[in-house]
Amino acid sequence: NATLLSWQLEFTFANTNLPAATANIVGNLVGGIPQTNNVFAGSLDWYSYTVPTNASFATNLLLFATLPVNVWFSTNYPPTILNGGDVKLVSNSTGNTSSPSILNTNAASWPYIIPGVTYYLGVQNTNASTVNYAVEVDFDHGNSTNSVLPSLAIIGVKATSAGLQMSWSVTSGAQYQVQWKTNLTAAWNTITNPVTTTVSGVSTFTDNGSQSAPLGPMRFYRLVRIP
Repeated sequence: NATLLSWQLEFTFANTNLPAATANIVGNLVGGIPQTNNVFAGSLDWYSYTVPTNASFATNLLLFATLPVNVWFSTNYPPTILNGGDVKLVSNSTGNTSSPSILNTNAASWPYIIPGVTYYLGVQNTNASTVNYAVEVDFDHGNSTNSVLPSLAIIGVKATSAGLQMSWSVTSGAQYQVQWKTNLTAAWNTITNPVTTTVSGVSTFTDNGSQSAPLGPMRFYRLVRIP
């Protein structure tokens, strides 16, 4: 029958001053705006970016690199590549698109993003010479007003006798995919070139089960615009 004789509450404050020697942050990324730079041989350039308050996911892009590089995502401050919250998004590539970092899902391979929180994207050069590269972060909402990315959103969803119907505003010349899953932990299934009707700039797609698995009691959807 132990007795508590005393206790003490202590605070350990984090050092939020960025040590220049441990993290080379060369700039800030804003949604939809590419950033071109050079990373020296054996160096790691970091960019900070703050998730817009209305964003749900981010797509991190290595647009090009003159030699293969790695792209890292870090939740730490200063950013790191060997600690918890560090993920290698792109490995040994001259240009690639990472899978989106989805907000509030159980995707095992990708970290959470939180609206209003700052994260870090790093370009690592393991080559013996300088590499020229370009990176970009695109959000589903809240991209820069200077971005050339058009807005994309499902503007209407309703159940009909034919199935579940969804509508979205279309961009001239764009192609779309409808993705679906039966639960949030499953992988996305893709309906390429879904059968749609378009009136006054609004496309409507009805999922009656013929382009996807038979409709069940629960279904989740995602709309994707592709080049």
